[in-house]
Order: sequence, then structure tokens, then C-alpha cells
Amino acid sequence: MSPNQSVLRQLILRTSFGSIALCCALAVGQSPGSGFVDDFSTDPFPSWMIANGPGPGFADNSNGQIGYDAGAGELGVYYDSSQPTVRIQHPIGAILTPDDAFKFVAVLRFDSIVAAPCEFMQINLALTNSATTGAVRAGPSYTSANTFDNIELAYYPNTSMYFGGPWLTLTVQGSPQGASYAFAHFNFVSAPANLPTGETLMWRGAYTPADRIVRFRCTGGIELALSLDGSAGFLPPQTFAVDMFSITSYFDGADSTPGSISLLADTAYTWVSVRLSGDADQDDDVDLRDFAAAQNCFLVMEPISADCDPLDFDDDGHVDLADHASFVLVMNGPE
Repeated sequence: MSPNQSVLRQLILRTSFGSIALCCALAVGQSPGSGFVDDFSTDPFPSWMIANGPGPGFADNSNGQIGYDAGAGELGVYYDSSQPTVRIQHPIGAILTPDDAFKFVAVLRFDSIVAAPCEFMQINLALTNSATTGAVRAGPSYTSANTFDNIELAYYPNTSMYFGGPWLTLTVQGSPQGASYAFAHFNFVSAPANLPTGETLMWRGAYTPADRIVRFRCTGGIELALSLDGSAGFLPPQTFAVDMFSITSYFDGADSTPGSISLLADTAYTWVSVRLSGDADQDDDVDLRDFAAAQNCFLVMEPISADCDPLDFDDDGHVDLADHASFVLVMNGPE
């Protein structure tokens, strides 16, 4: 095991957000029915794929925007705002909707970031839909869009006279259902953040159907929560349907100085995962065995154990009545 992999595993086991059960309960590189985990110890491209659409701007990876470093065991993503959008994606193994409870995790590192002032570009990962999530969230005007079904965690490192910054942002875009432009099915929430380079970060997302809230936590204590009931001040997405875990899900921003390069960034991903919440024994269903595990985890003091992490639906570090309410909604019996 390399020093970097050793540090990563210690981070996963000791993170303040609780240990991740996936590293203990599921062999890396496998993709059972409702989720997957990849630590990039082997070449990801046999199971990951470059997206082809819909919409323009995908699939041109000729300049190596996304590549694999076998020596380091890392997926490298190079952001250059002058290059075409490239999205690499991995099937989740199911279509997740607002009726499902799930978590998604990424361990990543920014090796370098050069973000021009008065610009607005992003470094992101997302849960997307292979058929409806396009390359551009908002088209040439605010009345056009080709991006639907998108749950995104993003870092905007630029500072701007219009938007301030830097920002961490959680965005949800719903299914089309007759929506004619981006902001008719769009919610987001942001927090100021100046993330470091050269340090390993953990991004955790979680969705619970009991309260219809998407939550995001970043190493360093940054937390975001987005309600799908419209309380963020935008129209609620109503619904979503995602079937892919995606990196560089679309290229979106405001270039105030045409001809310049808005963002140059080297990033490295060392761990990603998506799993159903409530599936404590990782057998791709939520049944009485998982319920028994929930009883054993109920109100156990922090830090949460690896066995209990899948039962912490709202990712708050313990299993309580709110998590039991979510469990009842997603319990579906043995496959």
C-alpha cells in the first residue's frame, strides 16, 4: 500500500463525519445492484465512461482533461475553461428518485488552482441522468437549458464583482416535466469557502425522502442543506431521476473577459462511492436484518461506527428518530 493510500484509508476511518461502511462491507471496484465504490487502485476506464450527450460539448478528451495515474492510484481531472467539457461517469446500478435514501462520497485533492478574478467557473461532481443531463445548465439566455436531473456539489474558486466568492454550492435540478428553461426546475444553496490545495478533502452528500432534504458536508466543517420544498427561494425541482455518478458534469459559468482563461485546476480523486442508505448489510435491499442493525445503532454515542454509517440517513453522526422515520419509508423487504 502506498503512503497516499494509507493516509486515505486513515482519513476514511477517522473522518469527523463518521467512518464509511463501504470500505469495510463492499469490495472496491464491484458494482452491485444499487451503488458502487471505487478507490482507483485499478484503471477505472473499463467501468467508467466518457459521456456523449445530450447537447454539445461532450466527449472530446483529446487534450487529456481526464486521465488515470496508475502509479498514484488516482483519477486526474484537469479543468481548463478554454477546452471542451468532458464528463466521466459510472453507472449507479439503479435509478434513484426522491423516494430513495442514498449517500454519495468523494475523496479528492486540489493540486493547483488558478482562478481569474471577475469570472465564474466550477469544479464539480454530481449524480446525473444519462439521458437528460446535458452539458450546459443555462444556455445562451436565461430562457434556455438542456440540463435536467442533476444533484451537484461544486466549488467555485473565482472571485467576482457580481458573485463574490470563492463558494461551495449544492445544486439540484429536477426532471424536465414541461420545464422550458433552467431556473424553472432549479434550487441551490451556497457557503463561502476558500479550500486549500495539496490537502485531502472529503465531500459527502446525502438525501433523505422523509424530509426531502439534500445535505452536503465538506472537510473543515462546511455544511449545506437544500430543501426540495422551495424554501430556498426557487421553484422546487418536484422530482429527479439519476442513474450515474459523474465528474465534470457540465461546464457552466460567466466569462466577463472574453478570450481569457477563467479557470485552470488540477484535481485528483482517490475514492468515490454511492450507496443506498439503510442497507446496513450491503445486500441491495432494506429489510428486517437492516432494521435489527438500526436498533443496535440507535442513539449510540459518536463517533459513529462503520456498521452504523449506512443507517445515519441525514449524515449527522448518529442514528436517531429522524433516521428511523427515513428507514420506514425505504424499507422494501428482501430481494
